Amino acid sequence: MVVDSWYNGYSPKERDTKFKVLKKLIKKGELEVAKGPCDLCNDPNVAVEYHDEDYGLPYLWTKPVLLCLCRSCHRYRLHKRFSNPNNWYAFIAHVRRGGYASDLKDKHIKKEVDLFQEAVDEGSEFKLKNLRSYNHKIGSEWFANIRMDIESLKDSNARPRKGEDLKAFDIIGDIHGQAEELESLLKKLGYHKLNGTYQNKDRKVIFLGDFIDRGNLQKEVIEIVRPMIDKNCAYAVMGNHEYNAICYATHDPDGGFLRKHSDKNFNQHKAFLKAYESNLEEYQELLEWFKKLPLWIDFDGFRVIHACWDDVEINRILKKYKKPVLTDEFLYQSTKKNNWEYQAIEILLKGKEVSLPNGESFFDKDGNERTEMRVSWWSQEVSTYRDMFLGPEDTRKLISNQKIKEDCLVGYSEEEPPVFFGHYWMSGQPTVLGTNIACVDWREKKKNGKLVAYSWMGEKRLQDKNFSYVERND
Repeated sequence: MVVDSWYNGYSPKERDTKFKVLKKLIKKGELEVAKGPCDLCNDPNVAVEYHDEDYGLPYLWTKPVLLCLCRSCHRYRLHKRFSNPNNWYAFIAHVRRGGYASDLKDKHIKKEVDLFQEAVDEGSEFKLKNLRSYNHKIGSEWFANIRMDIESLKDSNARPRKGEDLKAFDIIGDIHGQAEELESLLKKLGYHKLNGTYQNKDRKVIFLGDFIDRGNLQKEVIEIVRPMIDKNCAYAVMGNHEYNAICYATHDPDGGFLRKHSDKNFNQHKAFLKAYESNLEEYQELLEWFKKLPLWIDFDGFRVIHACWDDVEINRILKKYKKPVLTDEFLYQSTKKNNWEYQAIEILLKGKEVSLPNGESFFDKDGNERTEMRVSWWSQEVSTYRDMFLGPEDTRKLISNQKIKEDCLVGYSEEEPPVFFGHYWMSGQPTVLGTNIACVDWREKKKNGKLVAYSWMGEKRLQDKNFSYVERND
């Protein structure tokens, strides 16, 4: 056996078998010998060798599965990342400033990268000087979200196959403790229980967060969605209610909790808290699981996030924290209003907001008075407060018809991949909001409304006919 170690959840035998097939294909001339540039550092003038990310059947022989990497990137960076994560992060920062692995032979460049790693170790800032242009979108590279934990070597969930031949996903909006409606929707979409987990051999679910709060079947929802996610039958991103639950339970080093235990906040969480009050260990373990949910996922061909896709905030997070997952530091910083992390979470998980003019206000679905409103952030130009209001239609008529003076838009062009989000309690019949924009939260009002899914099958122009829903019964 040539290969004797695990990787991405594949055994040495699985890896070795594909490696032998690879050699035969090259020998027969059916597959080219590896050639540059390096698919990690982009050096065009260096010898490369094949690296494989996926050893599953049927075998795939194209990028981003089979890659050409220089020896330094392959053997001394990629496969060594588990033992020294900060060294890997520093190297990726070097690559993203246009650096090659071979540049590190220059003692001055190496010293600069070493200083960057020291800053990462200390949690401080250090800016690397650009060396060359970098022609890849940061955060969308094949290596951007690979796992860093050594457990991933033998974890079957680390297998990267996301269904390249599948191209079929059912994207489900905010559930909020309504397990019966969720089961009805899954069955309507063709999912069936196998070994206790809902699945469909031809499709996968993507949950957009907000599993908890409000509804009466909090634990039951988790008992449906968590096995699907843990067994790779579904993906999920974090919603603002999972984020709030984490903050509510996390002690603030400055005193109290990261989310205040006020009457308002308690009332929002009480259904979730009550469901787990008899088992605090299970409650804490679930919160740790929530923390592992990514803030967004940028798939090949489409994107998902809970509330708002904002490239500026996404890139700020990737620049400092390397991946879209809450670390302890990120969590703490995101609860302090003067920090950019606070703004980033507010926008990505709760949406863009503007202050209402002339001291005006309205009461939201939970009876809280609001002096700010959520806006249709994807619009290409600013309009009136009423036109840009995002929320229930019966509230829109209460909003001022003055033109918004401040810049409140992210803008999302038709050239961007389709983006899906939840969060907004849209009213009426589910429809796409643009050729490449869809909301799947059509709850409409505090009681009743719809639990909605959009079935995506690779299309670039989204279509109303791909929505499915079941009626909610609170």
